Amino acid sequence: MHLRVLPVHDLSPSSLSSAYQVQASKRVREHPVIQQSAAELSTDSVLLREPIELGNASDIDWRVKPLFTITTWGRVQVKLDVRRAKRAGGATHRQPHSLLKKLRVVSRAKRYKEEHHSHPISAAAFISQVDVSLVSRWLAKEDGLLLRLQNVKNKPLGRGRYPKIEDRLLKDFHAARKKGLRIGRRWLKTKARIIAKKVYPGRYFRAASSWCTNWLRRNSLSCRKKTNKKSKSTEERLPKIRRWHARLRRRLQCLVRMIGLDEHRKHQQPRQTICFRGTGIRISSAERAAYDKRVRVVFQAKAYYNDEMCAEWATTDFNSQVDAVRRKVVFSDNLSGQTTEAWVNAKRLEREQHRQSPVAH
Repeated sequence: MHLRVLPVHDLSPSSLSSAYQVQASKRVREHPVIQQSAAELSTDSVLLREPIELGNASDIDWRVKPLFTITTWGRVQVKLDVRRAKRAGGATHRQPHSLLKKLRVVSRAKRYKEEHHSHPISAAAFISQVDVSLVSRWLAKEDGLLLRLQNVKNKPLGRGRYPKIEDRLLKDFHAARKKGLRIGRRWLKTKARIIAKKVYPGRYFRAASSWCTNWLRRNSLSCRKKTNKKSKSTEERLPKIRRWHARLRRRLQCLVRMIGLDEHRKHQQPRQTICFRGTGIRISSAERAAYDKRVRVVFQAKAYYNDEMCAEWATTDFNSQVDAVRRKVVFSDNLSGQTTEAWVNAKRLEREQHRQSPVAH
């Protein structure tokens, strides 16, 4: 079998929409016709004006690829790619052809025949890089190929290994999309692991990236970004806007703007208590009478408010300073004297005396 390059007058104008690149071995490059034509233009371009025999096809590795657009009618330009040329004794294994490729070749052969091409089947086989016998066989089975094309179905991916997880995840996916939330792979993996702990307790579910990809493909889904939530009308969004403005002043409040007890100029109830270190035995009664009535002075050996002093303050000083009718709240820290049973009982006795509501500690 010999490889034959057809001249341009054997090809139809539709087949000359692009030129074709031929990769050949050194034996083809040394052909006298190719050398003579290449000398007229350049070392890598050839103008073929007549059929030539290039030798045994088994010794030549040739391919056809689109190169550039033909601008001049009457000749076809062929470029020899020496770097990719190599010898080959044929295909090592059979190459299957897809159904779409077969129908494309058949359509090309029929178009060449309508354009009164001299060799429509050979030209279609040459352009499509298939054997001539295959083109003839596909032409005879065109109706069967079209029928197969109508019945072609995508290969199903099948059910996953965890159908319960996938079904519940699909429901959560649609529920989140109705709210306009963004759905990404991280969201899918986290949600799938949460569902797996409920559906299959004690079993490890990884929720890998490959599983996430297959789940999206099985359900014909894709990761979605956050959609615009301004599609609602103004009347529908009006209650939410009103709530936002009603709570605005409360959100703007901060503790810095509030006046503390040590910053207010007016003396508050109860009165302030000052504890001095010592026993107070040497303090005369006249000096004690000179103390300001708005200040309570006590003495302790280490100037420390122990349990007894805290209980005494709760039962006597606090009771005498606050209004018995109005409700009061006492805020105290975790001082040991303010956490004992004596402190709690003293406050309870005080509440019973003044008939107040429970005091917060």
